[in-house]
Amino acid sequence: VGRSMQPDIPEGAFCIFKANPAGPFTGRKFLFKHRDAADPETGASYSIKRYVSQKGAEGNIKIELQPLNKEFPSIVFDGPDENITERLVIVAEFIGVIEKG
Repeated sequence: VGRSMQPDIPEGAFCIFKANPAGPFTGRKFLFKHRDAADPETGASYSIKRYVSQKGAEGNIKIELQPLNKEFPSIVFDGPDENITERLVIVAEFIGVIEKG
C-alpha cells in the first residue's frame, strides 16, 4: 500500500521478498519493522524502503530508510548501533514485483 516506492513498486503491487538477507545492506530495498517511528505515508510500523547507513567507529550512527518517490520523507534512526537495532528490524529483502495492482 502506498506510493513512496514508485516507480519500482506501483500502488497495490504484489511483491516477492527474501527472508534473512545478508549484508552489506546499503542501497538495497527491504521490508522493515520499525518501533518509535511510523511510515510518514501510511502511519504503519512496517514499510518498504531503501537502506542507507552512516557508520562510525562503533557501528551504525545513522540509518535512513529512503523512499524512491521524492514526494515522501525518509525515516531516520540516529544514535548508538545497539539503540538502532532495538528500534529497527529488517524483515526481508525486496526482490521484485510479480503483479501490478
